[in-house]
Amino acid sequence: MMMVGLLIALSAQADSQVYVGNHMSYVSGNELFRQCEDKEPFGQTICAGYVAGAVDALEFARGINPKAVAICLPQNPAAERGQLTDVVRAYLAAHPERRQLGAATLTFMALRQAFPCR
Repeated sequence: MMMVGLLIALSAQADSQVYVGNHMSYVSGNELFRQCEDKEPFGQTICAGYVAGAVDALEFARGINPKAVAICLPQNPAAERGQLTDVVRAYLAAHPERRQLGAATLTFMALRQAFPCR
């Protein structure tokens, strides 16, 4: 049932498309930040789900072209899921001047800053 609610909430956000350069994002950094800072579990779940989806997309891209993704995540993503969400939440809080950008772009920026490949 929670998954149905999550899908409804995400589809409701489809009206608010954000354009960054030539790239479109359905969720802005402001919207993701509001969800991440929500005191209710539902908003926090949307935030964590968004970050998990972005991480899955990054890992998929890495599988296609390992050099395309300059992020080296912790080796146990399931155990670190909360940590990854915390990194994105902290980045959004620290950079309000960038939150008009797409949430996917900001998630990538946050993870690249926190987990650069060495």
